[in-house]
Amino acid sequence: GTTFLVHNLFFNTPARKKFLKSASGEAGCVSDLMERMALSHPEIAFKFISNRDTKLHTSGNCNLKDIIYSIYGRDIAANLLKIDADYGNIKITGFIGKPVISRGNRNYENYFVNDRYVKSAIVARAIEDAYKAFMMSHRYPFTVLKLQIDTEEVDVNVHPQKMEVRFSNQQDVYEKVCQAVKEALLGKELIPEFTIDRPAGQAQKKSDADDSFTGKNLAGTQRNPFAPAASGHPEGAETGKKHIDVVINSGAS
Repeated sequence: GTTFLVHNLFFNTPARKKFLKSASGEAGCVSDLMERMALSHPEIAFKFISNRDTKLHTSGNCNLKDIIYSIYGRDIAANLLKIDADYGNIKITGFIGKPVISRGNRNYENYFVNDRYVKSAIVARAIEDAYKAFMMSHRYPFTVLKLQIDTEEVDVNVHPQKMEVRFSNQQDVYEKVCQAVKEALLGKELIPEFTIDRPAGQAQKKSDADDSFTGKNLAGTQRNPFAPAASGHPEGAETGKKHIDVVINSGAS
């Protein structure tokens, strides 16, 4: 495995230290980077330690849902829809959140192009347009999507930080992403099963009308899609495992 120990980073360039944020702010930026790397490479085990506190530890078992659980917790991991769409020139895989776990900002919209975390107005618009019929205005979904596209169709030299990309056929990318997300949303029953408690002292009846009162005729035996997963961590294959540790000490050494 590989371990990074970071300390006295500006020993030879003290002038640059003046442009740093606070210790907690810089650690937050590193944490965001580590989370994106873990999501884009589930086959690698990452461990991030900041001031002797373990912020992130992934297993490297190639299971993306496991990584999402480790970073975002059980509530989000229990409300995911899987996407696995192959359109020939574009392959889209990953997970999207059910509308119930929407957020008030785009911080939970994660998408990767050829395993690189990027920002793209085209991809963001495609995702949000697919959710329009399922979500209130000014709410944004949770997504972890991976797009595999021919490198010749992607221009990464749009921004100095390589954060933004441009596609040679932007309309095609928009349509495929929107279609994949919309099909995942339409492919699952998003209405939960429900029951209504009887008033105290009311005699229980066995009629069909009574069954409709309890919601049985409406929901049947269908599993509640909003129910938590049976286990905290989804199972994954232990193949191709690598391990990377990152340790950051904000104090001088």
